[in-house]
Amino acid sequence: MPDTAPPPADVRTRMTVGRQVIAGYAAVVVLTLAVVALATVELRGVGDAKDLVIDREAALVADAHRLDAVIAERTAADRAFFLTRRESDRARVGELRRVYDEVMADLENNVYNGGGRRLLDQIRVAESSWQDGAEAVVLAAANGASNEEVVRLAEREAFPRRETLRSAVKQFIDRQEDLITQGIQRSDDRASQARLVLWLLAGVALAVAVAVATGVTRGVSRRLGDLARAVDGSASEILAGTSQQVSGFTQQAAAVQETVATVEELVQTAEQSAQRARTVADRAQRSAQVAQEGIAAVDGSAQGMQAIRDQVHTIAQSVVALAERAQDISDIIDAVN
Repeated sequence: MPDTAPPPADVRTRMTVGRQVIAGYAAVVVLTLAVVALATVELRGVGDAKDLVIDREAALVADAHRLDAVIAERTAADRAFFLTRRESDRARVGELRRVYDEVMADLENNVYNGGGRRLLDQIRVAESSWQDGAEAVVLAAANGASNEEVVRLAEREAFPRRETLRSAVKQFIDRQEDLITQGIQRSDDRASQARLVLWLLAGVALAVAVAVATGVTRGVSRRLGDLARAVDGSASEILAGTSQQVSGFTQQAAAVQETVATVEELVQTAEQSAQRARTVADRAQRSAQVAQEGIAAVDGSAQGMQAIRDQVHTIAQSVVALAERAQDISDIIDAVN
């Protein structure tokens, strides 16, 4: 059986260098893919946090402010009916009751945690109590009770329960605004962590690329030095191939740099999204201020109507006194005749 001759030294060298080059490329590609994958995951997390703040928490705050505004309008409509006893005012009360139920239904469908649902339960109980008190006042007014009696009954049965309801709504609003602030903070923290991790991975990728390129260059140079003494032509060809490999590693390092720059731009975009979430929260706060000013205006109107009623009552008393004096004068004239 003939002896198997070992492969030439240049063949063994090419195989070893090829494995080194492949391992270096594989390490750089794996690290690049890891940077891109991590950037995608982190940016998706930041985007989800932003969507949570804008699409869910801010919507709940807006609905809660709308609920508070409907309560204020119902209060004004109740007072108008107590004073005027008009059916149009009573119909307005029923219409606002339906609007209130619609807003509550939206809140119940969108609230997603136990704390929010407990506050909604408190709001529901307080509204039921207020409705019972208001219906008692409406029944008294419909049965012909005087305005003084109706107002006293409302101040005793309806108005305190309404304040309890508004206090429960305010607690819900305060809680949702705290959740918005916490969501924005979590988004900012997530973006900062993503930036730090990405820069660390980019640094590791660059270090690995440089180390692989240096190692391959040194190994190939050493082997080529040995081969150059035996085969000058082959050494020249291998050296040219090594130069091409080093150039490829340099291009990979440049690609990693571009990927890091792109990821940084994506992180900045996520921070801009968090800033827009802050803007939405500020607008929701301004909406609450406008609603409070509207409620104050409604209370002022109700006080003005009360003052007008008192003046009408005073005038009626004066007319009755004049009528009594006219009757006395008539009696005196009859006596003189």
